[in-house]
Amino acid sequence: MKVEECDGLIKPTAVFFGEGLPKTPWDSAVDKSKDTTLMIVIGSSLQVSPANSLPDVALKTGSELVIIDLMSTPFDTRAILKIEERAVLVSEMLEKCLDL
Repeated sequence: MKVEECDGLIKPTAVFFGEGLPKTPWDSAVDKSKDTTLMIVIGSSLQVSPANSLPDVALKTGSELVIIDLMSTPFDTRAILKIEERAVLVSEMLEKCLDL
């Protein structure tokens, strides 16, 4: 989408396939993955790089992994729990259980 007055390009803050991730948020995600004791992956097949490397970062530092997704992932056998259900359904159930 372009701005008519200046012919400038309007770009959303989303990262599209093939684009690199912004360095600061990516570094923060890696650091948080190293420091966590439990990583919960919700609604991802863990097929898209580089985000699919974060569970491995967490596991290498002793974290436990929970995966909530209808599809199988490369990390299913390494997770302490795999819930094969729609992410929105599990999220709603968790909200009710935790009174959020």
